[in-house]
Amino acid sequence: MTIRVLVVDDDATAQDILTRLLDRLGYEVASAGNGVQALDKIHQGFFHCVLIDYNLKDIKGSDLALQIRTLNPSSKLICLSGEIITDPVFDLALLKPVRMVDLKKAIDDLCFS
Repeated sequence: MTIRVLVVDDDATAQDILTRLLDRLGYEVASAGNGVQALDKIHQGFFHCVLIDYNLKDIKGSDLALQIRTLNPSSKLICLSGEIITDPVFDLALLKPVRMVDLKKAIDDLCFS
C-alpha cells in the first residue's frame, strides 16, 4: 500500500523540501500552501496522513485539523511546529526542524498501526 501524504505549510521552502524528501522515501505526496488549498485537496481525495504547520497564516493548524478530522476521520494528523503543541486534535506533534528518519517512523507507525 502506498501511503498518501498531504503537506500543509505556508513556508514555500519548507513545503518544497518536505514534499521532495517524502517523495524520495516512497510516499505519494501532495502539498498545500494554506488551509483553503488543503481542504480543496482533501475534497479531491483521501490522504492517509496530513502534516500540518501549526502557524498557518490563514487558519490555526488545530482549526484546520478539526475540519479535516470531520471530513476524513481516519486520516492521521501530524502537527509540525517550532513550539511544543499538545492539542489533542492531532495524532502526533513533532518539533521543527524534524529529522526525516523521525518523520518517516511517525508516518509509518501511525498509518500501519
